[in-house]
Amino acid sequence: MANIELTGLPEVEARLLELGAVKIPTALRKVAVAGAKPMRSAIRAAAPVGPTGNLRRGVRYKASRVRTSGYLGYIVGPFGRGTAHRHLVLGGHEIIGHAPNKTDTGKRTRPNPFVETGHHAAEAQALAATEEAAAAAIEMATKL
Repeated sequence: MANIELTGLPEVEARLLELGAVKIPTALRKVAVAGAKPMRSAIRAAAPVGPTGNLRRGVRYKASRVRTSGYLGYIVGPFGRGTAHRHLVLGGHEIIGHAPNKTDTGKRTRPNPFVETGHHAAEAQALAATEEAAAAAIEMATKL
């Protein structure tokens, strides 16, 4: 999963406090989610399509609940229902024989780190969306 920490949010929060915005946590969450959407799309596009398509459908984003050292972040990646085998795809795994003896075949599957591929492809896009959402939040607060 891709962990993204948004570093400019303390300044945005200070500006919103200065302007007297009433729902600062909601505004900051919207700013964080604005950056998560392009990241989710890029990781979804990079995900392999299996017979059921669960990995692609299982790519989600979730805002972190705890603010660490003043930063707000979000997690993007395959998690939740139907993605229990994601670790086998991301890192590859050893192939073993079938019952009754389950012998070691000496073969491994090829890893497919699609989360990193999508993360690097959309990093600039996500930061631009975050900056745009922060500017919109400050603009909304100035109108109040």
